Amino acid sequence: MAEPSTSSVECQNILVDWVGIHGSDDETRHLCHGKPATSREVKLEIYFDPVSSFGFFKLRAPVDVEGEIMPLFLHIKPDRITSLIYTGSKGTTNTMPHLRFTLGKPAELIVPFGDSLPLKRPKLDGSTLTSLKQLAQETTLCVYMAHDQMLSETLLQPLCAAVTDRSLKPLKLYSELSGLYRGRGAKVLQGAELGVPPALPSYDEVGGLAIPYPSKQSAAPTSASTKRPRLSSSDSYGNESEDIRADCWKKPVIEPGAYEQNQLACEEFSRLRDELLQMKTKVKQMEEESQMMKLELKKMDEGSQQMKAEMALIKTTTVETDSQATSETSTGKPTLSQRMRTRLDVYSKVEVEDRVHEGTLDTIVGEELCRQAEIDARFDDLEDRHDSYTKSEIDRKLEEVEQNLARELQESLCNVDDVEEILYHKLKTVYTKDETDNRLYDLEKSYKDTSSIEIEEWMVETKGDLEKDLRSEIKDAKVDLQGWMQTAVRLRMKSVKRALKLRMGKRSLSKMPPWRKFSRSRVVVKSTGSD
Repeated sequence: MAEPSTSSVECQNILVDWVGIHGSDDETRHLCHGKPATSREVKLEIYFDPVSSFGFFKLRAPVDVEGEIMPLFLHIKPDRITSLIYTGSKGTTNTMPHLRFTLGKPAELIVPFGDSLPLKRPKLDGSTLTSLKQLAQETTLCVYMAHDQMLSETLLQPLCAAVTDRSLKPLKLYSELSGLYRGRGAKVLQGAELGVPPALPSYDEVGGLAIPYPSKQSAAPTSASTKRPRLSSSDSYGNESEDIRADCWKKPVIEPGAYEQNQLACEEFSRLRDELLQMKTKVKQMEEESQMMKLELKKMDEGSQQMKAEMALIKTTTVETDSQATSETSTGKPTLSQRMRTRLDVYSKVEVEDRVHEGTLDTIVGEELCRQAEIDARFDDLEDRHDSYTKSEIDRKLEEVEQNLARELQESLCNVDDVEEILYHKLKTVYTKDETDNRLYDLEKSYKDTSSIEIEEWMVETKGDLEKDLRSEIKDAKVDLQGWMQTAVRLRMKSVKRALKLRMGKRSLSKMPPWRKFSRSRVVVKSTGSD
């Protein structure tokens, strides 16, 4: 079961006092440290979750063990608290704010696991350890704190109400002892280890004893005395103990500047807590951004699928166009211009010239003005002299050009497999859903053991790298796809334009020589510079 998220409050430079029941009767004792804002000050840590009513109290008192400052803990579990009363300063500096605990069972003293504690300063640290042992035997203690560390009412009201209702439950996370002291473990001091004196035998076990001194009632006064009775030494000692107790319950002595240092420490703690909340907010924002990136990747995938379909359609259209052109060329199927002229019942310029040439040739042959062999010989002579092409050669040349154009277009356009391979190589560096979740999980796991400043810097760098890599990959993929499409269309348009220009230039017969009229089956066209 996961522990609930709790809010923690730390009170520094506190003073704990109690009325001892072991040793001198009604002796007031206290525990504190004279140097605030140091590693040796006594602290009270409060953990409380108002939603689930989980709470825990922990008193921390550092001691020097073999040159290492090591804290000793006094765990106050919620199930042992019978009463918790908080008293504020009431607007004056005469009253110190304090928490008064009334326990049904004494608190637990937590020390490092081992037989003994080798204290470096037996006098100073031994006094602290002795005070903690005495506290672990008391059921009533009072914790004083500075004026600038007063607890908020929003925390105290539900906390005291939960203690009164007996609904405050202990947090198991903070009561674990195996992970304390860098994994060396800890133990709870009990019984003789706390220095508890052995219990006195009962009256029944001891039995009746003779009275060592005569009773005061049996001693009758012999004579009346008018003198004032002398005070006994016990009475003076009793008054002296009352004076000492009154002095100890006064306001504790705090060095100058301690409040300012405690205030700075509280502000630093608040700042670090706010930074941690900001980091949690940034982690949530990054999770939302990762979701948006996933949606963008999904849209890109759909766009790539659509582009694949368009590429396949273009390829199919190109193949059909090439096959249709080849079939029309091989079967002699009329072209679109021929069908339009047939529908409109008109003649083209070439057909008019052919009809005139054919009529003239028929007239010449019919009237036997010249022989066919002479016309062919003269035609061959003119063809060799002017280095020109016949109509059949021009048609064959155009057919070869169209076939080469279709082959070039087929080679220039990428097929579906090529597009898939290119997209795979271009988009394989983009983070997938699992990789993004793993990176976010590693980030959330590692920030627990890192300081807030390092977490913020690392998060900013990671976020920038993710955004930069993803945007660059998306931009490169879009640019590459647009470039491929533009190049393919540009090559297609240039090839079609060049073929049309070549065909129109070759078939322009406005400057046809007059000897062309004497041929029925052969047409001579001069070669241009474009060949």
